Amino acid sequence: MAADHQKKVAKLRDQIAELKQRLSDNATPPRPLGEAIRLAEEYVDSRAEDFRLDTTDLMYSGGLFRLPIHDARDLLEFMAWMDPEAMKKRFRDTLEAQYAEREGPVDTVDLRKQVEEWKRALFNLEVEEERTVLASEEAGSPVRRRNDADPEAVIAA
Repeated sequence: MAADHQKKVAKLRDQIAELKQRLSDNATPPRPLGEAIRLAEEYVDSRAEDFRLDTTDLMYSGGLFRLPIHDARDLLEFMAWMDPEAMKKRFRDTLEAQYAEREGPVDTVDLRKQVEEWKRALFNLEVEEERTVLASEEAGSPVRRRNDADPEAVIAA
């Protein structure tokens, strides 16, 4: 009987940990895809505007010119200046793929509903966990409570 309680508590705690992780992962809902794409395109445009190519040597002495690339930011500015549409397309494609791979709802309203469902399910699991802990105590083989057990779930049990 003691082993049954321990197994059940272990299973419940795994489910609780999984739900807590989902809630943590979704604490901040993602912005809508269109807004993310717009921000990426604005970023590319601003990087392109920041790039300055010095063509003085080409204009006057016919010599080679040096690209003013000293760090990653300079490189991004140069790439955005050279082909902003290709860079925007890459951002768009990447964002669309990441949003498509995302588990669960992306829409803020749907995500809020899902988060509320997860919170209810978490509470119910924690109540069930506490009832199992109490049953194990009654059976003479107590199981330790989690330090982070929800006090409301403990009381509700």
